[in-house]
Amino acid sequence: MKATLTFEGKTVEVEIAEEEARKIFGEPKTGWERVEPGQRYCYITGGGFVVAEEEERDESDDFYYDNGNYFADKDLANEQARAIKLWMRIKRWAAEHCEPVAWQPGDDGWKYKYGIMWSLEDMSGERRIRPAIQDSTRQFGNVYFDTEEHAKQCIQEFRDDLLWYFTECCDRMDG
Repeated sequence: MKATLTFEGKTVEVEIAEEEARKIFGEPKTGWERVEPGQRYCYITGGGFVVAEEEERDESDDFYYDNGNYFADKDLANEQARAIKLWMRIKRWAAEHCEPVAWQPGDDGWKYKYGIMWSLEDMSGERRIRPAIQDSTRQFGNVYFDTEEHAKQCIQEFRDDLLWYFTECCDRMDG
């Protein structure tokens, strides 16, 4: 691992083993780790608000941690709250505008449906949000639309939030 070291006003690049760097700097923080008792953590309420609590290692703290609603970093909690609200709003939009298309147990899986995709590069070299055809798969967390036109309409309605999600939203603090 390469690092920049500054000593007495001089800067040099040094190479250090990852194990040594971890000894010096500690483990990278994801924002999802448990905090020490007495420190504050955050959780997201049912209304989508971020609340800070003091860790006491009691049933309440365990509940939030065990259910994946426990954040050591408030910025990460706010990002996740915003992403969850966007996902739920898009799920509602699809339910209000589309015929049911989600795969059900026993289906052969070949009913075409559409999702929303961030294309890192299409053939023109452009980055964009676009409908993505889904056929024989069901992907965790996807929202499905019955037609390409419905997917396009949803993208248009939520364009700014989707752009934020695909280009800025972080799922963890260490990368």
